[in-house]
Amino acid sequence: MKQYQYLLFDWDGCLAQTLPIWLDAYKVVYAAAGVFPTDQEITFHFGDWEAPKYYGLDVKKTFEKIDARAQKALEKVALYEGAYDLLHKLRPIKKLALLSSSEKITLEYGLKHNKLDNFFDVVISGDEVQNHKPHPEVIKKGLAALGGKEDMAIMIGDSRKDLEAAQNAGIDSVLVYPPENKVFYNLDELKKYQPTYTVFSFNELEKILIP
Repeated sequence: MKQYQYLLFDWDGCLAQTLPIWLDAYKVVYAAAGVFPTDQEITFHFGDWEAPKYYGLDVKKTFEKIDARAQKALEKVALYEGAYDLLHKLRPIKKLALLSSSEKITLEYGLKHNKLDNFFDVVISGDEVQNHKPHPEVIKKGLAALGGKEDMAIMIGDSRKDLEAAQNAGIDSVLVYPPENKVFYNLDELKKYQPTYTVFSFNELEKILIP
């Protein structure tokens, strides 16, 4: 199995169980505006900073309300089972980057709560790039900061945007699909984005990252 030295992690829905928090916030704010998309329609646009415009809503004002609704819960978000232990196994032997579409302040709260602040070699948030996933900017920026090469790097994420970003950057990818994510994403749909590997737990992920 290929040896990867540069591990690029997503946060929302991959390491941290934020998806229920974000879904609740979107549904409440959209409903208050008289918009009622399905859960699947909302989750399809997770990580898209233009999402409210698809429903005729003001992007800036809508996201301010969504962020306000979600903030307290995000500050104390839990990690997926096995994520913390695997990260600590990887830390001494790999280069780790956290590449998220979330804002910096949101990431900082979640990382601190989970005792991961100052843990990653590189952290790049959505407000630190011009183009969000699936654009490869955040991956290229992360690899440059790590001093890494594409053929030794892998993107680890839960969404189509993570997988597409990896493709666009020319690197391998892992689709993380724990049982909790079944209510948010359809596995067959995600596999259309051709992840190099698909795992259903962090125990499986360990076998790929530490073969």
